[in-house]
Amino acid sequence: MDKRKPHQVLKQYWGYDAFREPQLDIIESVLHKKDTLALLPTGGGKSICFQVPGLILEGITLVISPLIALMKDQVENLLKRNINATFINSTLPKSEQRFRLEGVKRGFYKFLYISPERLQTDEFKGYINELNISLIAVDEAHCISQWGYDFRPEYLQICQIRTRVPNVPCLALTASATPLVQQDICEKLAFKNPQIFKKSFERPNIQYVVLYDENKLNKIFEIFSKIQGTGLIYVRTRKKTLELADILVKNGIRAEPYHGGLSTEIKNQIQKRWIENETRVIVCTNAFGMGIDKPDVRVVIHWEIPEDLESYYQEAGRAGRDEKKSYAVLFYNPNDAHKKYEQVISQYPDLEVVIKNANRIYDYLKIPMHEMPSESIPISTFKNLINQKILTYSEWKATLKILALAGFIHIEDASEYYHKLKIITSPQAFHEFLQKYPLCEKVMEILLRELGGELFTNYVAFNLKEFEPKYHIDESVFLQKLNFMKQFQIIDFQPAIQEPYIFFLKPRQPFHSNNLKWELISFLKEQALNRLKAMIEYAEHKHVCRSKKILKYFGEKNIKLCGKCDVCLGRHKIQNVSYALEDEILRIVSEGECNYQKILQKVKTGNSEEAKVTLRKLVEQNVLEIKNYEVYLKNPRK
Repeated sequence: MDKRKPHQVLKQYWGYDAFREPQLDIIESVLHKKDTLALLPTGGGKSICFQVPGLILEGITLVISPLIALMKDQVENLLKRNINATFINSTLPKSEQRFRLEGVKRGFYKFLYISPERLQTDEFKGYINELNISLIAVDEAHCISQWGYDFRPEYLQICQIRTRVPNVPCLALTASATPLVQQDICEKLAFKNPQIFKKSFERPNIQYVVLYDENKLNKIFEIFSKIQGTGLIYVRTRKKTLELADILVKNGIRAEPYHGGLSTEIKNQIQKRWIENETRVIVCTNAFGMGIDKPDVRVVIHWEIPEDLESYYQEAGRAGRDEKKSYAVLFYNPNDAHKKYEQVISQYPDLEVVIKNANRIYDYLKIPMHEMPSESIPISTFKNLINQKILTYSEWKATLKILALAGFIHIEDASEYYHKLKIITSPQAFHEFLQKYPLCEKVMEILLRELGGELFTNYVAFNLKEFEPKYHIDESVFLQKLNFMKQFQIIDFQPAIQEPYIFFLKPRQPFHSNNLKWELISFLKEQALNRLKAMIEYAEHKHVCRSKKILKYFGEKNIKLCGKCDVCLGRHKIQNVSYALEDEILRIVSEGECNYQKILQKVKTGNSEEAKVTLRKLVEQNVLEIKNYEVYLKNPRK
């Protein structure tokens, strides 16, 4: 073990004099080789908790992360600090993966970032016993729990890796986990006497506000006229990012849209302009945020409610990381609950529908029974499937999600610029062609100099960005010449995929409830609806402190009122509900009306807000029960 102390490492590589609470306790636990769970809210400095001990321990730190973009960013940041690190994920060709693993084996790196689905590949299994692993760090650890909001089946394989290196401690890190998820993480990772460190989820500098204004645009203009600094506006669809950003620009607010369909290069440019304050507001889907650390965001607005409090807390928590006063604003109206409920239901169709749609997808891709593609499939491949109305976008998306949960496919974002190339003609024909086309000869000279003669026998991966400074390459011209040679069948050239893609894990087979893991799917659907219910309660309750509601959800106790949210400031004073209103609601339910919204419409006593409060009161008193927005009489009122 390196004799340097954590504070010395922190100062040497990061330039900080002190750790944040409870980073040092987590690091000391890891250095004492204890299995550790760290719950640090967004912006709490999770990466330092494994990077500092990773530099002190003798071997390498294996970092398991599901996000390619985050993986790449962290590796680049370590390299900038002169810390050797690399990553392996499914965007890299097998030859490149083997090359990097050889480097890890020989001790060239201190950190190996790897995506969870790579853990079970033959390439990795063949190396694991030869790697001197001193620490396993599991980022986004809530992904291992079926009770969590972002369950990923491939995370369940991590425990098998632990059995291969039984004496290596494991550090699990997450920014949001309920008590049930925390327990599940420890069990799924086979923790022995786990050490659990929590930082309060309270963000005292953030003022949580729920607005019930119907004119959202006017309110947004008002917010940005009163609040200085940059902001984020989260919306649900790509189309909405474009529409809203355009409206903001036309009204004098520097805004740009951001969504998952943009190329990596464009995303990076948008992020850069925002971080440097050239752009004031980014209108984005939930594709934005991971790995972005901008401390001076003053306001985060949600155009409509997310599907769970975990997502809302993480996204809202991107405001005020510099600990200065900031705002988290959520727009809500009563119709949102029903819309969001329908959205969640659409993500989990009936079994018969999933089987029919899955077969349509495989037929569209022309995949025979008991076979599967060896190459990844770009998402753009499915454009005609949707345009031809074979499936709607929502049907296609839901089916892919279920196929991924069942282990048939893996869906991943590509954020690398790795092209693949192989010379497929004879050496003589190759040289004759280059003599005829001198500009192509210059291109191949560079590639042969950098990649070697293996190009004649194997596909070799390369990143043009790495060659640009040395050779002053014009990337567009370079790629044009490679495509030209491909047309003459001199080379086989596969351009880098800079969009999400699908990686097939199992051959096609007749689908049924067992191989689609329908019991698991049904359980996940139930959990999704429960999380949505908690999110809607947060938005609708006008008599419970917003911060207290969030903290209670994440298992904190002895919580004080924040004193600054819209509820604490008394902006939604609700009159005491009358006994007559309770009687009227019970009468409506007893007459056979069960739909939540229709009950609210039929009530004549008081207003709709008082009716909602009374309904909740009757549920709390165990008189009524609400399931999937249907209201049932449970016990007569005493």
